Amino acid sequence: MSTPRYFQGNSVTGLVKASDAVTFRDVIDKFRVPPTLGITREAFLALDKPKRNEIKQVPFFVPACFKASPSKRVYTEATHCNLIFIDIDEQKDGTCPAAPFYNDPEAVHKALEGFNFAAYTTVSSTPEKPRMRIVVSANHIPIKAYPKAVATIGSLLGLVKVTTESRVAVQPMFLPTVFSDSGEDDYPLIGFKTDGRDFDPKDISDSVYPEYTEPKIHGDAGIDALDFLRPPIPEITLTVERKHSTRLTRTALILNGLNALPASSTSSLLITRKKPSPSLTNGAKGGPSIQGMNSHGRSGILCVPRRLAGCLLRSAPCWPSRLQRGGMTSG
Repeated sequence: MSTPRYFQGNSVTGLVKASDAVTFRDVIDKFRVPPTLGITREAFLALDKPKRNEIKQVPFFVPACFKASPSKRVYTEATHCNLIFIDIDEQKDGTCPAAPFYNDPEAVHKALEGFNFAAYTTVSSTPEKPRMRIVVSANHIPIKAYPKAVATIGSLLGLVKVTTESRVAVQPMFLPTVFSDSGEDDYPLIGFKTDGRDFDPKDISDSVYPEYTEPKIHGDAGIDALDFLRPPIPEITLTVERKHSTRLTRTALILNGLNALPASSTSSLLITRKKPSPSLTNGAKGGPSIQGMNSHGRSGILCVPRRLAGCLLRSAPCWPSRLQRGGMTSG
């Protein structure tokens, strides 16, 4: 039996087990159809932080791999890391370091040029105060080196500091999530790349900012290490509201195949709020676009209806059967 490459869990108080994802592309596939919380966005944002943390319990990945499956989510059982997660949250002074990436997803591609990654907004994100999670594909990062690997990614992104949770190798990192009243404009996955390379131990920088320090771990940090993580409260559970989930699922399926590129060869995705040039879309009138490139070097831009693509702008409704194909160019 092959060694599991990734580990997942469903409860922060339970065990983690080997994921059926065997490649980073498989991890991306799990990001594409987000679970739905049984609460509206407005109701969620009106809650205090401890209550929010109780509610936002959905399936998650862990940066680390473990000696066995299933396993306790503790450092003594962790072996190495094949994923690097970094959360970009609102700062104490009210600034939002994620805003430049939220407004221009291409900036993530430029900052992490060469590496495979995914970027999605977190459940507490709002257009006014965006929050984001960056996931970088890694190759056998030693557990003790993980905080510095996170620091290196943070430095590439131009961050002055990273959250404490981001430096914890056994931290549960929840999947992209939507609310019971979410529409297509709320689709959390804003971009990814899979035709690059993994982040290796040799990529770890020794010259990072002083703020990047290894978290203090006392004993088996893991299941009980972060006391703000609690089981879901009984009155709010994970549900799928039909009228919203159907639209989001259709959107996710369109993104999964890009409709104009074979799903098996699609290697990167950029969702942009900018209007594409008519010359790039065979005369299609200006609208949001999905840009993709496959492993054979062919790239394309899809001009899609704004209500169809979850994190694009707003326009008249149109279903997948009416999706207009953009022009294809040689890469």
